[in-house]
Amino acid sequence: MRSPLIGCLSYGCIVTLLAGCRPASSPSSSVEGGMRDAAFSFVTHFAAPGSGEPIRYAEQWMVEQVRPEVLQTLEVADTLAAADVGLALVRFSLGADIFRKTIWLRKVPAGWLPSWRQYFTRYDDEYESLADDQQRMVDALLEKAEEWQKESAKRPWLW
Repeated sequence: MRSPLIGCLSYGCIVTLLAGCRPASSPSSSVEGGMRDAAFSFVTHFAAPGSGEPIRYAEQWMVEQVRPEVLQTLEVADTLAAADVGLALVRFSLGADIFRKTIWLRKVPAGWLPSWRQYFTRYDDEYESLADDQQRMVDALLEKAEEWQKESAKRPWLW
């Protein structure tokens, strides 16, 4: 069952992007401006109600309670790209707990934007439609995402 938090993602996911990121021919590792900015924007606006909108979900209220600490400690450790799929590896702390999260990004003509779906899987039609070399690049991203999050503290209401 999907968390109601997924429904909150539409609020505030308006992103200012820097153009000029290029798609990679193999998984590349660098902190590119557009990907980095998109990742920061996603966390900044994650589950945030729009201007004048009331908080509608318990998860929104919980995120609002810790947002200042998350933003103060937020770091984009790395970004990776394979074709038009990107992955930002972020970390932040809440008290003594260190969280290692991933933010899936998509390449659009204007640059990079956070993906509406904050997951990517080998079991959907989009993955199946990729060429074999692109599937291998996305596989590398999926493995990196899984490895990155293994040591993260857990809070079910934080994406």
